[in-house]
Amino acid sequence: LANLGVAAYGGALKKAGAGQLGTVPPAVATFVQTAMKQHSDHAQAWNAVLSKAGKPLINDAPLTITQDQVNMLNAATSVPDVAKLALNLENIAAQTYTFATANVTDAGGIMTAATIQPVETMHAAILNFILGQYPIPDSVIGVGNSLKPDMLTVK
Repeated sequence: LANLGVAAYGGALKKAGAGQLGTVPPAVATFVQTAMKQHSDHAQAWNAVLSKAGKPLINDAPLTITQDQVNMLNAATSVPDVAKLALNLENIAAQTYTFATANVTDAGGIMTAATIQPVETMHAAILNFILGQYPIPDSVIGVGNSLKPDMLTVK
């Protein structure tokens, strides 16, 4: 999921650089660069958990939602289009990491999920603000839209 975030934000930067998103305010560009770096850091943290458990590292986004997200990014023609896509991914990530804290048994995995989840909610708050929505719409983070283990397309 973190790798999908990197890909989404990287794709947004590429589209912005090609002039395909209209005018991109400098603060939005800085946010996108920062969020992409943080998702890269998150992917590294998850790969450290996998490595410690003797599992293969994941360097792409083998998820059932990946192609739909790529298609939505390809169709994006404005900053709000990309912000809506990114907001959805950030909310999914926050809910997935909340789900993980109750369903992962490894202490390192629980700690990784618990320390990354707040960053995803901060990303979501900024994206809500960019979209002109109240930045913190939820009192608690649910898990209804979290990605479950069966959504990983490689075993």
